[in-house]
Amino acid sequence: MTQSAPFAFICYPRTVAGYVRFLADGLAEAGIDTWYDVDIPNGRRWDDEIAGKLATAGAVIVVMADDAGDHKWIRHEIDEAKALGKDILTVLLSGTRYPDLSHLQDCQVSAGVLPPPAWVEDLRAALRPSPPPPPWLRRLAIGGTAALAVAAVPFTAARLFDTPADDACGGRPARIVRVSEERPGHTGRNPYITVTVCRAAATGHSYWLMDYQETDDGRRFWAKTRIGGDVATEKPYPVVHSNLTEDGSRRTYVVVDVPPASVEAVESMAPGNSRFARPGEDSLEGMPNVSNGVEGVL
Repeated sequence: MTQSAPFAFICYPRTVAGYVRFLADGLAEAGIDTWYDVDIPNGRRWDDEIAGKLATAGAVIVVMADDAGDHKWIRHEIDEAKALGKDILTVLLSGTRYPDLSHLQDCQVSAGVLPPPAWVEDLRAALRPSPPPPPWLRRLAIGGTAALAVAAVPFTAARLFDTPADDACGGRPARIVRVSEERPGHTGRNPYITVTVCRAAATGHSYWLMDYQETDDGRRFWAKTRIGGDVATEKPYPVVHSNLTEDGSRRTYVVVDVPPASVEAVESMAPGNSRFARPGEDSLEGMPNVSNGVEGVL
């Protein structure tokens, strides 16, 4: 284990410390750094060290086992990770998934095995740092008179820091890269959808992941997950489907641009309600599809 960034913070109950060492060693072999609390140096306050590592981690791995979800420190670390906006990936070693993580796709490792390659790649994507600002922008930022120029266009300059090449999305604002494949423990109804956002949403707008199906009346859309509107490198988002979703069904996923006036309506669509677009239209009541459509079998 190392403590250099980017690294993944491992949250776990003490009863499974042996598996956590095995997991950390396996991830190290895959080139992924991790940290867990066995690394706390003598003399350091335990809670301060934990808080510092959570704040600087690129992602958080939660190892779920038995009733550890009831333990005070497990809940505290999960709550803190959520508050910090960290990507959380879970592995289920024993027992049932923790209620406050039930919306996430878990990876079952009940035989004490390492997570499959697809899970490791999801973790690697979560840890991938944003590219640095271009040299000309760094020079502009430190110039004496440039402060006025930067102040005049703060929104535009901020967007340039991590904007991927627009051709990565085929000229569209966003691109769905892939839908996660089946993996051990996959329920068939909670895939990860990996998205690249190439062009930021307009001020006040947001992007949402939706799935739709063709019907006799047109396209029927379901809102799934708000992905925000900031540009980013590839990032996986968990999508939860109803238990009524038929196993083996094929769904098509798109990214939809939601204006401020439509946010309440879209939120009311998740998870059970749906809305229709007329036949042939590639939009939903003034909310255009801004990505390619990607199919996945549940």
